[in-house]
Amino acid sequence: MLHKKFLIALIALMSLNMAAFADEETLRYEVQRNGKPIGTHEVGFERKGERLTVEVETDVRVKIAFLTVYRFAHEAEEQWQNGKLTSYHSKTDDNGTDKFLNLSLAGNTYTVDGSAGRLEAADMALPASLWHKATATQEQLMNTLDGHNMAVSIEDAGLQTIKAAGKNIEARHFIMSGELQRELWYADERLVRVKFFGEDGSTIEYELQ
Repeated sequence: MLHKKFLIALIALMSLNMAAFADEETLRYEVQRNGKPIGTHEVGFERKGERLTVEVETDVRVKIAFLTVYRFAHEAEEQWQNGKLTSYHSKTDDNGTDKFLNLSLAGNTYTVDGSAGRLEAADMALPASLWHKATATQEQLMNTLDGHNMAVSIEDAGLQTIKAAGKNIEARHFIMSGELQRELWYADERLVRVKFFGEDGSTIEYELQ
């Protein structure tokens, strides 16, 4: 039975241009809370012909007086073939709450089994892993923790000079609102910075190293 968190309306997943990424490449980000490091986020790419494997790993710990008061650990693997998503698997410890997502494509049918429920569909929304610039053109994104779809609206805020990878670079800034709220910066097709607010009002940023 379809879980209520899944939206009935699904959008077609576009074929993504993967040419901008090297055959093997890892993007490493420092996760900061109010300007102080609290963890890491890594996105690794391995391409063999028309097949692309993307591995994502996030490890965040907020400590007060050496006591961990918040933990977020996320591991995911995406498989793409000819620019089309063919599978997605993730497991997450969201501060003690376990979440999972398993997506597979057989023929022309996607099967999604996640913490938010299970469904089969001909088309799926783009995963909200954010690494691809095509994220900024979407009206819905698939939650990468549990599989439910999120309606979003995205504004192009223009070019900005920001700090990333240890230097000042020019990046295009997008502001995402709706069921997922993020500020995103892309340069040379790569995600270089993410900014959002935590549930406690703190400022969370991912900065490319």
